[in-house]
Amino acid sequence: MINNATITTINERARSAAIAGLGDPAWWASQIAESVKDGKQDIPLQTVKKAVAAAYLQRAKEQAAWPRPTDCEKLEKAFARLEANAILVGRNPDETQSGSHDVMQDRLVASKGSAAGYVYFHGQDLRNAMEKGVLSLGFGSLQENDELDLAIAQNTVKVLAAQGLIFEWDGTLNKRIKIALQWRYPISDAVLETVRRW
Repeated sequence: MINNATITTINERARSAAIAGLGDPAWWASQIAESVKDGKQDIPLQTVKKAVAAAYLQRAKEQAAWPRPTDCEKLEKAFARLEANAILVGRNPDETQSGSHDVMQDRLVASKGSAAGYVYFHGQDLRNAMEKGVLSLGFGSLQENDELDLAIAQNTVKVLAAQGLIFEWDGTLNKRIKIALQWRYPISDAVLETVRRW
């Protein structure tokens, strides 16, 4: 039998996944199940999936009352413009900055020259955005060329400004771009349909 403390943890992490709004809910469920193993007892995945589904459906009720577009919708429009300009976007590709940098470098190699560089935010950035309202963006290129890296950052702040997002960047490679925003990432209808079937 799952103890109350574990159930509480599952529900809290399911709620965090729903607030994040990113990624596959099945992935979140598997991550939560793995993270809350109760001693030698595995937590049934279906138990976690039900908690995730409930959290997502509750979040969907909340998002119905949000003023639109949200800051996250503006951010996604900016990301779409960057992608149209051959800049890859990493939405939580890894938990850390160094891991995300490695993932994005691999994606650049896989693009076979079709992408010039990348921007990204990692798992720690995501939590900071959810909890403190500031999202940091890293940026780079395959060649790690200073001139190209700066051009990618300059392009990024240009499209952020076009969407009316508030940000800080000192114009150098020493600092990441910091966006002030309210993290309201809408859960898509397709995702909601998936969790309803759970």
